[in-house]
Amino acid sequence: MSASRTTTGRGTRPALHRSWPDDGTLYDCVIVGGSFAGLATALQLQGLRVLILDRYPIGAHQTSACATALATARAVGTEASVLEEHRAVFLHTAGQQIAIELEDPFVTFDYHRFCQLMLAQTDAEVWVARATGYRDGMVITDRGAVRGRFVVDATGWGSVLGHGLQPPRPVNVAGYALETELPVRPNLPPGLHFFFVRRYIPRGYAWVFPCGAFTRFGVGSSLPRLNLRGALRRFLADFDLTPGPTHGGMLAVGFYEPVVGEVFIAGDAAGQCLPLTGEGIRTALYHGLHCGRVIRGALQGEMTPEEARALYRQMVLVQQRTYRRLRSLQRLVEWAPEPMLASGAWLAMRLGFTRWLLRKYLVRTGWFLGWDRKPEPMETLASDRTSSASMAHTPFGGDDTPPNGPV
Repeated sequence: MSASRTTTGRGTRPALHRSWPDDGTLYDCVIVGGSFAGLATALQLQGLRVLILDRYPIGAHQTSACATALATARAVGTEASVLEEHRAVFLHTAGQQIAIELEDPFVTFDYHRFCQLMLAQTDAEVWVARATGYRDGMVITDRGAVRGRFVVDATGWGSVLGHGLQPPRPVNVAGYALETELPVRPNLPPGLHFFFVRRYIPRGYAWVFPCGAFTRFGVGSSLPRLNLRGALRRFLADFDLTPGPTHGGMLAVGFYEPVVGEVFIAGDAAGQCLPLTGEGIRTALYHGLHCGRVIRGALQGEMTPEEARALYRQMVLVQQRTYRRLRSLQRLVEWAPEPMLASGAWLAMRLGFTRWLLRKYLVRTGWFLGWDRKPEPMETLASDRTSSASMAHTPFGGDDTPPNGPV
């Protein structure tokens, strides 16, 4: 019998494991995709038999800028991955620099460390394998088939399992992004910097995210055929820099169907990335945690599998209106002249509108202040499976204000 390398949660202990199980092994949950959404789902399934499948070792394939709210990192126990804390956002447009103070800070973090810290809190087995589809209750991979009582597709915008279970649909794309990380600290005030400068990138923006001794420079645009590498070079030229190794990808939005057949779909695979801001980490974690909770409830007999799928679907789709509004706002920002953007930002600050707007944005899209990451009994949700009030926009219920006070 051949041996292959695997990892497990609870410390990510390396271990020798037998070859791919062909003995009818049944997992409580098979999660395809070992990044934010998949790991968040596994985080809620401690003590159960969980298998995570991914093409890459956990934390080895960064595609995002790796910035999120500090409350989000705390909620999933990954504070130790934080590289730098940011208490201000700066908008650069029309030759102006507009500072917006953040009442609750954002952070930049180390992707590998973040993922490993999440994995260490689970009891999941991890296999490096490529999933190719789902058939008759089994996930088909390049190393054989594996069976789970529940299956989650968290494979990113390609949605490997979901696409094979429904008629072809176009991928709604909010943008395309490219980023490089360089060992420099630009001469900018501390904080996260966004550049709405059309000569750098049309119908999009550039960013500068400091992260300790390094800085992440990136560009993103909704134009599908734009030369992002050229745009990144133009942006970096103003800092007398040139790109290093790059990473990036699509920003898939659209809120696709979060349950297809028997399969739960979470994160970018379900189009849960936010339009306008391109924020996808927090939403992937948020929906992944909810996905894991309803699966746990079903496995513990607190609801049927069908009720769990319906509950998760309703939890996700209740946010559709917010997504549509952000998409409309993105189109407005993309076409607005730079002076109009600057005037709008200054006006919002003078009227005290920015704090309210940020609070609405965070809460309506999955805020984590006060979230308890420990798996909880599902009585609250299970007792009102058909009420949208029990699964509103936040972990706290239907109110826009977290229980610990204003954001």
